[in-house]
Amino acid sequence: MRSWYSRSIALQNETDDLRQTAEERTHLSTTMVRRMRVAKCLAAVVIICRCATLVVAQSSGSVRGKIVDENQQPITSAYIIANPTSVGVPAARAAVSSDGSFVVSGLVAGTYSICVQAQDTSFLDPCHWGNPPQVKVTAGQSVTLQPLSVLKGSQLQVRLNDPTQQLARAPDPKALRTVIMGIWNSSSLLYRPTLTSVDQGGREFQLSIPYNVPLRFFIVGPGLKMVDENGNAVLGKGSTTSVQHQKNGSHKTLVFTVQGAS
Repeated sequence: MRSWYSRSIALQNETDDLRQTAEERTHLSTTMVRRMRVAKCLAAVVIICRCATLVVAQSSGSVRGKIVDENQQPITSAYIIANPTSVGVPAARAAVSSDGSFVVSGLVAGTYSICVQAQDTSFLDPCHWGNPPQVKVTAGQSVTLQPLSVLKGSQLQVRLNDPTQQLARAPDPKALRTVIMGIWNSSSLLYRPTLTSVDQGGREFQLSIPYNVPLRFFIVGPGLKMVDENGNAVLGKGSTTSVQHQKNGSHKTLVFTVQGAS
């Protein structure tokens, strides 16, 4: 009996081992199949991406060039924006390298204005204040521009006195206590100055403007009573002041005072 029982146990163990081995083989086979499927999917994705890249490269163009200042020194900390002249065409931008050069790629065929946004805000974006260079881009080709000279402007200073801290208070539900101001350009676009400092008595603003160009400074304060430095009231629909900075002249700060809520 013991001999028979021992053989039965041994046979059962061999059967269990065979079953376990078969299960391991099945699991291994399933894992390999899954890995092969994943590998095929990844390969397909790579092929699709390469084809898409090739198609984009063949159907788009690029613009390259260099930006310099008035002394022909490279401007480094800036972005170049290729702004399309046609509606529905996306714009593109690229960072300027350390030598002032740039390459804007992935451009759909068409005509673009070349704009410059420099970290040094004293430089004037030609798309804001002048006639920006325009370039025609053809699919599959790269256009090289002549060095683009970016001019520096004059700093327009604006002081907004706020002795009663009207601008720091919570907005009035019936009157939006804010001030909108800026320079109108030739395209009737309002370019607003940058806030440079805040103190207990008010705020300081600054904006770069071109020299020797007659401009209009506009200011309005809905829900606020304001006057200019001569005591003239800022109208409810806004007031305009003429501004023109000469190259070698002195430039006074525009001063306005918030007297309270209207």
